[in-house]
Amino acid sequence: MATTRKTTAVATPRRTTLLLATRKGLWMLASDPTRRAWKLSGPHFLGHIVHHAVTDPRDGKTTLAAARTGHLGPTVFRSPLTEWMFGEDEKAQIVRKGFLARVPKGRLGEPDDLAGPLLFLASKASDFYTGHILYADGGYTAG
Repeated sequence: MATTRKTTAVATPRRTTLLLATRKGLWMLASDPTRRAWKLSGPHFLGHIVHHAVTDPRDGKTTLAAARTGHLGPTVFRSPLTEWMFGEDEKAQIVRKGFLARVPKGRLGEPDDLAGPLLFLASKASDFYTGHILYADGGYTAG
């Protein structure tokens, strides 16, 4: 009597990408085909609270995300990256003078200037705000 042998289809290894939605933006964790090596990328949508993210099934490449977009507008605040702008050397003075010519408050931002706006955006008081940019910029964007 002949015996029949069952064959089991083996799936071809393929890359996997995990989408990690956080309060700090979207992160992507991508694997190699064997899923033994992983690479982290991000943040994508930096500064946005991402509630949900999916890869668009129509093309398999586009990332769609539902995000809360309330955030602080751009300006210059004292930080390790901008500390040089607060210096007294010639380059710092030239750059600072050009920037301050457009800032009605007449000074660059200090970390304490961010405390109030950040507390507001992090609190329940801002829950109904969506798509809003809060400008803490000394009047720079007001023109």
